[in-house]
Amino acid sequence: MPVLFLLFAALAGAGHRPNQTFIDIHGGLGELFGLLAIVVLPPLAFLAGFPKRLWIGPLTVLLVVLWIIQTLLGFTIEEGGRWAIAIHLPNPLLIFALGILLAVLAHRAVRRTGAAAEEG
Repeated sequence: MPVLFLLFAALAGAGHRPNQTFIDIHGGLGELFGLLAIVVLPPLAFLAGFPKRLWIGPLTVLLVVLWIIQTLLGFTIEEGGRWAIAIHLPNPLLIFALGILLAVLAHRAVRRTGAAAEEG
């Protein structure tokens, strides 16, 4: 995930005029990964069977909503909605932070389950 976000930032930063190619790549990859996140993450989060006290399911739904917002903001920017840039730039930081939080929560849950299995 950190490498992906650095790649997106680099592509967007390199996409200044007159060379629009990098922005097009940035947008295409954003749509692809956004679609994957929207379609793949919710079922995986709920099928994993994490304890409800961890809030992994609801936090994953929030992550998907942020991805949807990010994708829609990208389309808005393409259509001339320059105001959307003000939200499109910091929103990935929220996505990144929430992704890290979910990874840490999932890791802790798996580690606890493994430790409990070794004791039992």
